[in-house]
Amino acid sequence: MADQTGKVVKQKVKPYPFEATLEQNAIKTRVEVIFVSQKGAIIRLANQIVHVGKFYQVTFEIPVSREIISTQVRILKTYDKVLDIKGKGVERLAELHFQDLTNEHRSRINAFTAAVGQESK
Repeated sequence: MADQTGKVVKQKVKPYPFEATLEQNAIKTRVEVIFVSQKGAIIRLANQIVHVGKFYQVTFEIPVSREIISTQVRILKTYDKVLDIKGKGVERLAELHFQDLTNEHRSRINAFTAAVGQESK
């Protein structure tokens, strides 16, 4: 984007969270990706329950590069955090690992993590 003087203006984009879709048995649900690496991701779930060891399909768009990644994942861990004393608000997180990530997708994720200053491992 250029301003009136012709200088290129860079806009900062908040890297996390970004939206994704988690699918199992043709049922799609919206989730938020709060961390991504070449090995996998950590997602924030709304009200859905996921099961450790089960396989799902995840689809998301990497911010800025707009590269779409769709791959099979396996749930490794789930985390539930009570947000209030009465226990009515619960934050649900899930850690998942990519199963069939292509080399192209790995390089795009690596470029994203490098751009946001995140160590890639």
